[in-house]
Amino acid sequence: DMLPHENGTYLRSYSLTGLYERLREDAALYPDTMDQRYGAWAQLLALFRMIHDGAQSGDMRLPARRGILFDPDRYQFLEGRTQPLGNPPPPPQFSNRSSAPTRWHNPPRFREPARP
Repeated sequence: DMLPHENGTYLRSYSLTGLYERLREDAALYPDTMDQRYGAWAQLLALFRMIHDGAQSGDMRLPARRGILFDPDRYQFLEGRTQPLGNPPPPPQFSNRSSAPTRWHNPPRFREPARP
């Protein structure tokens, strides 16, 4: 089995089944505020990271699966990132004549405006 469904911590805090049950319960108790809730997204991201990177807490163990489906650096927009974690932007390159940056290592790409 890929996920530790028998583990109570996983079931309560990370599983999609647990998330679904909590959302159903909250929808019954607080129907007017369900569109103002955002915690489910954070739990999904935590689960995706656990599947990709692996996790261990007490007796719960989930081996790293890696792969591209849950790769946080491949789908950075899911976490609101524009750079891979641990990969800062490159430093500017300087010319011999000036102390001002002459160009960036990876310059931004611009598209020409569409012609009418």
